Amino acid sequence: MSYRNCKQAACILALALLIVLVSGCLSGPIETPEPTIPPVTNGPSIITISEVSATADTGSAEIVWTTSQDSDSLVRYGMEPGKYTLSLGDRDYVTSHNIALSGLISGITYYYRVGSVSHDGVAAQSREYNFTTLYEAPPAPPVITGVKASPDTSSAVIEWNTDIATNSIVSYGTSPAVYQYSEVDNDSTTAHQIVLPSLLPGNKYYYTVSGVSGANMTSQSLEQSFKTPSVKSGAQVSVGELLVRIDGLEEYLSNGRYYSRAKIDIENNGAEIVSIGRVVSAVLNSNENQSTLVSLRTPDELTSLGLLLPNGKISRSLYYERVSEGPGLLYLSLSIPSGTYSFTVDVVGPEHIIPPPLNLTVEEQKAETEEHFNVTLNKFESRLELVISGRSRLLARADLTLKNNGDKPVPIRFNPTPAIVDDAGEQHSRFATSQDDELPQTTLHPGGTISGSLYFEPEIGIFTKNATLHFYINDVEYAFFIDDFN
Repeated sequence: MSYRNCKQAACILALALLIVLVSGCLSGPIETPEPTIPPVTNGPSIITISEVSATADTGSAEIVWTTSQDSDSLVRYGMEPGKYTLSLGDRDYVTSHNIALSGLISGITYYYRVGSVSHDGVAAQSREYNFTTLYEAPPAPPVITGVKASPDTSSAVIEWNTDIATNSIVSYGTSPAVYQYSEVDNDSTTAHQIVLPSLLPGNKYYYTVSGVSGANMTSQSLEQSFKTPSVKSGAQVSVGELLVRIDGLEEYLSNGRYYSRAKIDIENNGAEIVSIGRVVSAVLNSNENQSTLVSLRTPDELTSLGLLLPNGKISRSLYYERVSEGPGLLYLSLSIPSGTYSFTVDVVGPEHIIPPPLNLTVEEQKAETEEHFNVTLNKFESRLELVISGRSRLLARADLTLKNNGDKPVPIRFNPTPAIVDDAGEQHSRFATSQDDELPQTTLHPGGTISGSLYFEPEIGIFTKNATLHFYINDVEYAFFIDDFN
């Protein structure tokens, strides 16, 4: 088709369209449909938080707030601004929120935020607030008053009072500020009484009392002390596993010097063997002057005792040279595996010892022989003497006078050897010395007189009440009874 033909066709088409449009206008208006408005979709709603407040007590606080719609509750809090180390929440969906915090410290400022989340997951959080708990002073510790001790020889009752109820504790020992032992009563009371058992007589004890109240407040008294009285002679004392008894302290006077002997029984009532170690003792008189322990080489001297079997018993004696006569105090200390135990015993002696007169009653089989020979005992005495080893021994001396009233010479021969027999039947023999006054074996001429001494070493002589001096001269026995042998 030529260009001309195409142009003509287009014109014809446009004309036809125009005719149609004109025809429609002539016939009336053309109706068009209303446009469709798309529906509006709602986005997440906003939660608002308001009316935040806190009401604090000493150890708790109540946090309240309001939200614009139902939501849960959360409080985050701590003791520094911006640092919330603790939190507490509630999953209920409400608009009025209330959270109670507990376990708070009194007098402390806490910093907090509240937050809520709705059903739809919309969250809101407040700014930081703070509150201060009320200050509460800690409870005062118990006040201790009226502390006193009532000691006996082997126990003591400790009493005291407190202004509030506490338990009862007594800590005690034999050295200041060193309390090896304690007694506890957990009953809570304001009037306290504790019994301290198994004490030793004549010892000073140091103690404190204390108590813990229901609020865990503790009070302790200042250190106090008491002394148990000494036990009397003849009483029994429990010393660890042992039972010790002092039967008494006997006193003797010899040549102006005072001596004592303490009789001691030690019994093992336990089921185990007890090793008794070092034994320490001393005697004090009423003026607290200490007497000296002496060694007399006697079988019953108390030394380190060694092992004591179960149900075993040892009886021993201690010997002293006293500084003066009269009542005294015996101090004794025993070392055994469970510890060292010391105690004292009151011992009663005569108020004053009067030296007895020397009784020279002569019981002779023949007071005077056919040669008119007689013997006179002028003096008998005993004394302690130190030897090279540092130990002591007892020496006794009999001063005799021999006189020949006859007209014939008399030979002086001691045969057998003179001896002393004490009231226990023990014989103590004579020993030779080099002293000038030793009685010689010689011949005594008519009218002649000779004086001299016989020497003995009695082992327990100073504690013998009576003794008899025996000797023979020319087969004639002479026996001098000595009353109160000192």
